[in-house]
Amino acid sequence: MEQHAWVDTAHDLAITVAVVVGLSADDVVRAYGGDPTMPIGARTFVESAVPDDAIGDYGHAQVFTVADRVVVLENNGWAGSDPGVAVRASAGGGVFMSAYWNVNALSRLVQAVDGKVTANLEPLFAADPPQVGDVDPVWLDGGAFTPSTYRSACLAVIQQQTDVAFDRDWLDAAWPTFQIPAR
Repeated sequence: MEQHAWVDTAHDLAITVAVVVGLSADDVVRAYGGDPTMPIGARTFVESAVPDDAIGDYGHAQVFTVADRVVVLENNGWAGSDPGVAVRASAGGGVFMSAYWNVNALSRLVQAVDGKVTANLEPLFAADPPQVGDVDPVWLDGGAFTPSTYRSACLAVIQQQTDVAFDRDWLDAAWPTFQIPAR
């Protein structure tokens, strides 16, 4: 978690980050509901924000690869926290892992393996038994998710489950960006 500690003080960062193993970047865009042949350009994280008057109508997903994994970043978007996206992006033997949080301390961890949801929970309320509708994974350590460290704990879980460590520099790089429908 120390590697990601910077994110715990980035209080204005509303993000969904997902890592997908087993699909191409084009297939991941399709799993999100976008068209991989219609990027809206290469944008930085700040530039990829959806205008306030369009939030809820569509989102933007920055999509790029790290080694053989596909990374998706959404600035103030939450499509990657949708279990349906996770199922589609992991079908056929793949793995999907995402973390979402906003500036109001709402958060979500979602994981699917081979088309089946294996985690779907609000990490701040990780408890035994699971909350109604939640799926607690076998790897869950609810104690790691405190109000002051849940963001870095989410990034640590993504790294643990996908072997991809979030790089803060990703936020400043211009990545291919796609419009995706709101869910």
